Amino acid sequence: MTIETDYERKRRINRAAVARYQAKHKAEIAAYDANRRAANLDAFRRRNRDAKKVWYDANVEEARTRAREYARQHPEANKARAAAWRKANPERTKLLRQKAIERRKARWIEYLEQERQRYLKNYRADPGKFTAKGAKRRAATLQATPPWCDLAGIVAIYREAQHLSAITGIDHDVDHIVPLSGKNVCGLHVPINLQIIPSSANRRKLNKH
Repeated sequence: MTIETDYERKRRINRAAVARYQAKHKAEIAAYDANRRAANLDAFRRRNRDAKKVWYDANVEEARTRAREYARQHPEANKARAAAWRKANPERTKLLRQKAIERRKARWIEYLEQERQRYLKNYRADPGKFTAKGAKRRAATLQATPPWCDLAGIVAIYREAQHLSAITGIDHDVDHIVPLSGKNVCGLHVPINLQIIPSSANRRKLNKH
């Protein structure tokens, strides 16, 4: 017969007491464990997020290269993740979209200023060339305006172009869909042949149909 030592007896009594307590407070213990696991998980996520931020700040270009490569290899997954993020962060998405619009406007204003300076430089170098070009344009417009033309409609289109420029901050021009002096065909200066487009697009289009 094995004789129970005092230490073993106390240990057996303590185990029995713990078992009774656990059985009596099973729900409370489960809730405590769940809260502790959640707190530990949150702490782990914070540490992981902070570590990622430190790495990103030190390796911005590499991180962007990895992101572009992932998006190229997994386009659908990337779209789904971006859509889920936008849905979960509507205010942040709205703020980022507004910042992107402001950046595009700033770049556009800078581009327009560069174009203006380039035009002034060319004009000062040879003002006669630009004067002749403007006269030719006005003459072509007069020749392409038939007697039956709706002049009020043309005025309304030009006013709409000015209104768009004012509310968007982006210069808009009235363009002839079929150019007045096209290579293969010449259009008329009538409302149906007019469209409002950004000035940059008008410069790229030139006399192309």
